[in-house]
Amino acid sequence: MATLKNHNKTVIDYYDYTAPFYAAFWHRNNGSFAIHYGFWEKGTRNFKEALLNTNKFLAKKAGIKSTDVVLDAGCGIGGSAIWLAKELHAKITGISINKKQIAEAKELAGKNGVSNSTNFYVMDYLRTTFDNNSFDVVWALESACHSVNKAAFLKEMYRLLKKGGRFILADGFQGRIKTAQDVQLMRDFNNGFATSLISAEKFKLYMKEAGFKKIVSLNMRKEITPTSKIMYHLGLWGYPLARGLEGFRLLSPIMTKNSLACLEQYKAFRKGLVEYIVFYGEK
Repeated sequence: MATLKNHNKTVIDYYDYTAPFYAAFWHRNNGSFAIHYGFWEKGTRNFKEALLNTNKFLAKKAGIKSTDVVLDAGCGIGGSAIWLAKELHAKITGISINKKQIAEAKELAGKNGVSNSTNFYVMDYLRTTFDNNSFDVVWALESACHSVNKAAFLKEMYRLLKKGGRFILADGFQGRIKTAQDVQLMRDFNNGFATSLISAEKFKLYMKEAGFKKIVSLNMRKEITPTSKIMYHLGLWGYPLARGLEGFRLLSPIMTKNSLACLEQYKAFRKGLVEYIVFYGEK
C-alpha cells in the first residue's frame, strides 16, 4: 500500500509541476484543455484539430451518445469530459487523484456551460467508491499508463461498467527492448512522464482476465507522430534550459526529467520501443 501511495504522490507531483507547461504549450491558446497526443488524420489543419480528433475518434469507436453515462478515468483538467458533454450531450463523471486538476476541471466545466452534465471527484481509479454497473462507458485517455497495476485497473473498470457497457482507452505501450541503450531510453521515458508502461499483449491479456469481450486494438503510432515531433522540438530547447535552471535551484528536477522525456519519446516511437494503441472492449 505504501508503494501505491508513493507512486500516487509521484503522479500528483508530476502534474502539479508540469501543469504550466501543458497550459502554455498544449492547450492555453486553443481551448482544448487537452494533455494528450493529437491524432493527425488526413485533412488535419492544425494542432487544436489534432487534439480534438483524438476525442472524436475515441467517442466514435465507443459509440458514445447523449443517453450514455460516462466515466472519464483519469480526467486531467476535464478536457475530454467537457468536450463529450458539450458535443455529444452525454453525462460525464471525471476522476483524478490530483486535487488541483479536479478544481480546475470544475471551474472549466462552469465556464463552458456543462456543470449540470459533469461531475468531478478526487478519486483513485484503482479504488473507486462507485456502485457496480454504474456506467455505460469507461473512457481512459493516457491515464492507465500511470498505473502500476494494470490488471487491478481493468478489473475495477469492468466492475463499474453496466452489462453491455463499452471500454475505450488510448495510451502508450512498451514495445520490444533489445539493447542496454533501449533500457536507458525507456527509463528516461517512464521517469519523465511518471508512467509505468507494459506491452499491449500483456494489457490485452489483462482485459480478457478481467472479463472483457469483443476486444479490438488499433495501432495509432502514425497518427500521433506529428504530435510526437512537436514534443521533441519543445524538448530541444526545453531540456538544456531546464538543466540550467535546475542547476541554480530555480526549477524542479521533475521538469528536467520531463523535458528529457520529450526528446526520448520521439526516439522511442521511431525505434518501436513505444507504441500508441487504442483498445476497445465490452462487458
